[in-house]
Formats: sequence, C-alpha cells, structure tokens
Amino acid sequence: MKKISLLRLTFVSAALFMTLRNMPMMAITGMQMFFFNILTAFFFLIPVALVSAELATGWPKAEGVYHWVRLSFGERIGFLATWLQWLQSMFGMSSILAYIGTTVAYIIHPPLAMNPWFIFAAMVAVYWLLTFDNLYGEGVATKISSWALALGVLLPTVLLIAFGMLEFAKNGWSGINVPMNYDQWIPNLGDKNRLIMLMGFIFGYVGIEVSAHIANNVDNPSSTYPKGIFLAVIMVFVFTLLGALSIYIKIPAHQISESSGVMQIFTSYLSEYNLEFLMPIIAGLIAFGTAGQVSTWVSGPVDGLYQASLKGEFFSYFNQVNKYNVPVRLLFMQAVLLTLVSLSVLFFEDVNAAFIWLTSLAVILYAVMYILLFLSAIKLRYTYPEQERPYKVPFGNFGMWAVSISGIVVIFICLLVGFIPLSSLSQELKTAYPYIMLAMTILSIIVGLLIYKKR
Repeated sequence: MKKISLLRLTFVSAALFMTLRNMPMMAITGMQMFFFNILTAFFFLIPVALVSAELATGWPKAEGVYHWVRLSFGERIGFLATWLQWLQSMFGMSSILAYIGTTVAYIIHPPLAMNPWFIFAAMVAVYWLLTFDNLYGEGVATKISSWALALGVLLPTVLLIAFGMLEFAKNGWSGINVPMNYDQWIPNLGDKNRLIMLMGFIFGYVGIEVSAHIANNVDNPSSTYPKGIFLAVIMVFVFTLLGALSIYIKIPAHQISESSGVMQIFTSYLSEYNLEFLMPIIAGLIAFGTAGQVSTWVSGPVDGLYQASLKGEFFSYFNQVNKYNVPVRLLFMQAVLLTLVSLSVLFFEDVNAAFIWLTSLAVILYAVMYILLFLSAIKLRYTYPEQERPYKVPFGNFGMWAVSISGIVVIFICLLVGFIPLSSLSQELKTAYPYIMLAMTILSIIVGLLIYKKR
C-alpha cells in the first residue's frame, strides 16, 4: 500500500473535525467567539493533539484509543472506550447527515429542509453510498476525504472569508458591531446558555485522535504524524475563526440561524453581488465536504471494534475482511444501525429537535471516552516509562499531567452540560431531558460491558 504523505495526513486529520456547520453557532456568540475559541484551543484541542501525537507514535498500531486504554486499564475498560467512541459516532454522524440533508434541500427545494421524510431519505442514501466507498480501503477513503475537504470545506470557507474581507473593505470598522463592554467579550460561564455554547465550541473540534488508526500507513510516522496533527489543528482553528467572523460582520448575531446559518450567509452575500445562480453549486460543494467528513468517520471508530473482535473481545462474526482488508460485516452492521438511528428524525416535531438530542447524547458518550484517553496517557508514562516515544508531550511527566488535567476538567464540564436541556425545548421535554440522557448514557455503558462479558 502506498504510504500516506504529510499533506494527505493533514487533510485527512482536518477532515475529521473541520466543517462549516459550526461557524454560525460561533458567530451567534459575537465577539465572545475569541474567548471561546482560545479557551477551546488551549484547554482541549491542543491537549488532545499533544496526547494523541505521543500515544500514536509511541504505540503506532491501528487500534488507537482501544489499544491505549487497554494497556492502561485492562481489556474490559479498553473495550468500553472503543465501544463509546464507536457508539457516539452513530449519534454524531446522524446529526451531521441531517445537516447534509438540509443542505441538499437548498439545491432541490428549500422548504424540504424542514421535511423529516426528505431528511431521513437523504441521511440514509448518503451514508450507504459512503459505506460502499469505504469498502475499497483506506486509499480510496483518504482520497475522498482529501478532495471533500479541499472542494467542499476549504473552497467555500475561503469564499466566505473573501466575502467577509470585501464587507470589511466596504464598510470599515463602522460596519462591525465591536462591543466596548467587558461582558460582551468575556462570557459569564455561570450562565447555563453560555456553558452550552462552550460545549458547542469544544465538540466542534472533536475527533482528531481518530486519525491514529492510519498511523501505521503514514510515511515516517514518528516525524510525519505529529506534524500532520499540528498542521491540521492550526488550519482548522484559523479557517473556522475567520469564517465565523465573516458571518458575524454580515448578519446580526440574533438573526443568525444555528441550523441553516451557512446557507443563510451565502444567500446574503451572493444576493448582494447578484451571484444567486451560484447558490446550488455552493450548496452542492458544502454537502460534498460534509459527506467527506462522514466518510472519515465510517472507517475510523469502527476499526477499534474490529481490533477488539480479533482479540476475542467482540463477536468473532465481524472478523471477516475483504481483499482491501476492510471489515465488511462491521461496516454493514454499522450502516444498518445508523439507518435505525436516523429514524429518530421522524419522531420529533422538527429536524432541529432531533439534531439537539442526537448531538447531546454523542457529547456525553464522547466525554466519557476522552476522560479515559487522558487518564491512560498519564498512566502509560508510569507503567511504560521505557517505551520509545518519538514524540513526547513537553516538560516531562509534569507536562503530561498539566495537559491531561486541563483536558479532563474541560471535558468533565461538557459532560455535565450535556444534561442541561436547551431553552428551545418544550417544558415537558425540559423536565424529562436530563433523566432520559442519564438513562441512555447508563444503558450505553451497560450494553458495552454486557457485550464484552458475553462475546
């Protein structure tokens, strides 16, 4: 197999967590987006990147999180970590697929964006198509991800930033609502709505550790993998912040739609320059870019379950691979389950409500996995001190403790915030929401442990 270059690794890693769909949410916070982005970068994104780079180069196996946690806390907890990472992807990918459905609706007939049957059909069609694409191995999957990022994420983002620069050149500072009050720059984190926003920022950047499953196929992984990870972090951070700013300077924060804000901002800019005919093309590119992000998740987390099945910790029925070394039965099982999860959009009053529930459950499950990841990174420093680590978190064990604890604190806050109902929910749902989330979280963990016990 041809080795993965630094450029392709950077694009594949960035494709895991770079998306336009987070930019409207960031723009809604106004100038507080600077505080939220800096907090997210220094206390979550950089810690995850540092820890992932050390673990992936120290133990460059395909298992990723599954292998690292297994070494630290044993088979049972290792399986639980990869189970949670995979299970949250079912809910996380569903919310992303729903976003693709609403984007495609803008190409065909915009009112379809609120039609649950159309959204469901689009979600299922896109996911099964990506599943079949991933049957041809990492070579095809990484090419799709790279092209999707370039054409469907970077190109529209650059266009959005260019429009933002034109807007600034035309109106100058007078056209930007730059707040002078302290509280408009620094949010009150005692406000639950601000905490929910913080969670949105943090979980807009999750997933970079998933690229560890291709570390073995990277050209000179000890040097290339850390470089690719950090280049991806810088690229995503800069482009996302500039994109969010380009939305904020055009549309007042209170008028930005979190669910369809990307289409809203492009409609506004294209209309201003009489370029409305480009809207279907832009929407198509964005849908393609988001589909590329889903493609990286199709083969990423499921690889942990495959490695677990090889070790007898998951059902051996799923060991079968095709000539491209792809676990076909696992991918098809995953596609069937995601189809069932996608049915949830039919049981809510609107697509946005389904999006909220799916995202919140994914956040809670992923938070548990991240806590296990950081704890494993600390423990491995002491249980395997002689293990060669081509890249190490700076400043010795103190640096590892500092980086991991900062990540754990932020993730634990997100875990708690995941149980807070959004104000947009009905009063009945607000009351039941935390109990339903808690029950589903406990059930997810119990099912994982039972599968491990009965495998």
